[in-house]
Amino acid sequence: MNKKLVAVGAISLLSLSILVGCSTGKTPTDSKVDDNKQVEQNPSEQQTGITDITKKIEIVSDVTVLPKEVQDSISQMSKEKGYTFFELENNEYVVAIASGEKDSGGYDIKVEKAEEKTGIVEITVKETAPDKDAVVTEVITYPVTVFKIKDMTAAFEVKNTEGETFDYILIDQQVIPNEQETSEEIQAKEDKSN
Repeated sequence: MNKKLVAVGAISLLSLSILVGCSTGKTPTDSKVDDNKQVEQNPSEQQTGITDITKKIEIVSDVTVLPKEVQDSISQMSKEKGYTFFELENNEYVVAIASGEKDSGGYDIKVEKAEEKTGIVEITVKETAPDKDAVVTEVITYPVTVFKIKDMTAAFEVKNTEGETFDYILIDQQVIPNEQETSEEIQAKEDKSN
């Protein structure tokens, strides 16, 4: 009886190993077919040299997680319509895009898409305004969107969905408050330099 049980077990193991060996896993030929399918799915990307990198963008909803100098620079630049960027460690960039000063709340700016074209990162943003009938805060606002992007070139171009190009805003590093300086001391330095 034990011999029959051992024989059945051995036959079962042998059958199982044969089935596993004959599985329908990918062969090197199958892999090439899959690679070709991927190429066929994205022919425009290969022909035009445009790569959609929107998924590589990490929106920064809380700028307080950024270095203080970057926070201060974003606050300074957001008063104008345009963009600026900062290089962090490990080939990572923080990009800030601002709509400029608005006379009320309800305005917004968001990244629609980002593409890399021949070494340039092209960013398209959508600017929105409040409806005419909307109840909004009666205060001056500065809509800005901030995101991180890694392993990209430091050449950026920004435009809105209407095709309007945003200018690069060069940040005056002298205006960024230092931890030891008060705002009065900074203002005095600016007055001396003017």
